[in-house]
Amino acid sequence: TVVQVGETTLVIGPAGPPPPAGFVHGTPPLYYEVGTTAVFTGTARVCVSYAGVSFRGEPGLWHFANGVWTNITTSVDTVNQVVCGTTDSFSPFALFEPAPVNQPPTLALPSVILVNATSAAGAVVTFTATASDPEDGALTVTCVPASGSTFVIGTTSVACSATDSANASVTGSFSVTVNPL
Repeated sequence: TVVQVGETTLVIGPAGPPPPAGFVHGTPPLYYEVGTTAVFTGTARVCVSYAGVSFRGEPGLWHFANGVWTNITTSVDTVNQVVCGTTDSFSPFALFEPAPVNQPPTLALPSVILVNATSAAGAVVTFTATASDPEDGALTVTCVPASGSTFVIGTTSVACSATDSANASVTGSFSVTVNPL
């Protein structure tokens, strides 16, 4: 309820207080400074369009008051790209979404390789080891000893690893057994 008429202003800019822990702004980041000389009682509905701002998921409307961000979202219209919330004061507002959680990569290795020696030194053994990551896709796998190495007669453990762009890594191993001549 407006008890005294006044002017309301909106300033949109790329900078503001950092998002709360576990949340990120869209691309580009936008902050909305709403001010008014009007006097009102109760709550006000604030709606923000996020057309032109990229989010991985669904954004929420956050209000910065007393040094703390609070999620005030009451509705999200993903078709028209509008987020609304209810507040009892004006100050900076921003749209945030949960920060993406980096998933670790997965490794696909042979279970066990059994080969016959081709010489007294053992046998050249080739194998395929692959890794994939939900965020990065296919990754390079490093194995020691490497595929194409000469494996001595007996059982050798092969250690493999892969690391994604966020430094999450996966390790695994398998054995290669070379039977004597």
